[in-house]
Amino acid sequence: MKPARTLMATEELVPYEGKVSSQDIYIYQRKVGSLFYIIIITRPDVARVVVKLSEFLQNPLSYHHEVVNHAIIYLYETKTYAIEYFVDIDS
Repeated sequence: MKPARTLMATEELVPYEGKVSSQDIYIYQRKVGSLFYIIIITRPDVARVVVKLSEFLQNPLSYHHEVVNHAIIYLYETKTYAIEYFVDIDS
């Protein structure tokens, strides 16, 4: 798989007008659910993307699957990133 240098592709996500299989819907919902768990527990920096992906839980296009997979790869590749908080006690 290609490295994921950014969290989300720049193309706009749009709803799919057709109908996908219930298995594709289930797989997509599980992946997005896993991302929600990650943002709640450890990575609030990706919340915006996950919320956007959750808009397509009922009828995801194959492109939506690609984007959610990209987000998972990005999280794996940036697993050592951290949010640091600093308090200047002298001020």
